[in-house]
Amino acid sequence: MNTEKKSLAVKELLPATIWGLLSLIPIGLYILTIPHLVIEKIVRKQRFSELGFRVKGFGEAIRKNWRLIILPAALGLSELFLSQLISPEYFNHVIERVRPTLNFDQVPVLIIQVVILSLAEEISFRAFTQRKISLCIKPVRAIIIVSLLFAMAHFATGSPIVVAYDLIGIFIDSVIYGLLFQKTKSVYVSWLSHMIANLTGALMVFVI
Repeated sequence: MNTEKKSLAVKELLPATIWGLLSLIPIGLYILTIPHLVIEKIVRKQRFSELGFRVKGFGEAIRKNWRLIILPAALGLSELFLSQLISPEYFNHVIERVRPTLNFDQVPVLIIQVVILSLAEEISFRAFTQRKISLCIKPVRAIIIVSLLFAMAHFATGSPIVVAYDLIGIFIDSVIYGLLFQKTKSVYVSWLSHMIANLTGALMVFVI
C-alpha cells in the first residue's frame, strides 16, 4: 500500500470502522456521527452536499427511484404477514426489539420518534460509514459491510429462527437504503425510504 492509499485509509476507513463498531452499542451513539460530520466539514472545507446531504435534484431522485424507495415498506408488510404462517412469535419479537426506543402508547410521539431515529441511522450508516468506506473499497462491498453492521445493530435475542428471519429482513432493507444513497448521493432519499418503511411497520402495530 503506497503512502497515498495509507493516508486515505487513515482519514476515511479508520473513523468509519470505529463509528461502525460503536453503532453496535446503544442507538444514542448514532447521534455522535453528526458533530463528527460538522467538524469534518469545517476542517476540510467541504460542502454538506459532498458529505451526502444533497438537496438539489431531490424531487427528480424520488421520481426515478420511487419503486426502490417504497420497496422496504412493501417487503416489511410481506414479512409481517408471512411471519404469521412461518413464525407467529416474530411480531412480538420485533415489538420487544424496538420497544426500548419507541413509545407505542401515543401515535404522534411514535411518529416523531420514528422520523428522528431513521434520520439518525441514515446519517450514521449511509452519509458517514458507507460514504467513507466507499472511498476505500468498491461501493457494492461497502454496502454489504454496512448492511451487516446495520443488521447487527438491530440484533435482539430470541428464537434462532425468529432472530435470523428478522436480521435477514433488516439486512435486505439496509442494502436497499445503501443502493439509494449510492445512486443519488443523498441521505435524504435513503432516509425517506427508511422513514416510510419504519412508519408503515410502526403503524401496523395498531392494526394487527
